[in-house]
Amino acid sequence: MESGIIFDVATKPFPWQPIWAYGGAFFFGFLIIFLKKIKWRHAVSEKWGYFMILCAVVAAGYYTGHWYLSRQNHIKVLANRRYEFVQGVVENLHPMPDDGSSKESFTISGHIFLYSDYDELGTTNCFDQTQPHGGPIHNGMLLRVKFIDDCILRLEVPSENSVVNDK
Repeated sequence: MESGIIFDVATKPFPWQPIWAYGGAFFFGFLIIFLKKIKWRHAVSEKWGYFMILCAVVAAGYYTGHWYLSRQNHIKVLANRRYEFVQGVVENLHPMPDDGSSKESFTISGHIFLYSDYDELGTTNCFDQTQPHGGPIHNGMLLRVKFIDDCILRLEVPSENSVVNDK
């Protein structure tokens, strides 16, 4: 029997929320240019409109590129088995407060994992689903964690007869 995968970096969807904000700035830039073209007397300089559009395009491009390249790197790390690995019972789970004032954390076999779904404007493709937002981790569950640095790449619930050493 195979282990059940709770999270895999390759299946995490692209977070669109920041792109909507950049889209708003893009639209606002066009609005400024339009108001100047129709000679609305309170219009801000047309240069500000072009500046807003340029900033929106650059920020959206950077955000998308950073997320995509990071995701590709993490998928390659998983495929080449260049990650660290720990398996054991989840202990000391401290859920993130609803206000996001601190990170969620748990311990497995002496290794502490910290994460938050409020970090990095959603640009991380690592595991970050906290208890207030439906996170699957709870105290006492048997869990296998594959990670690199502070990034959880895959979470698995191992079966009873699975091998502890993955590498």
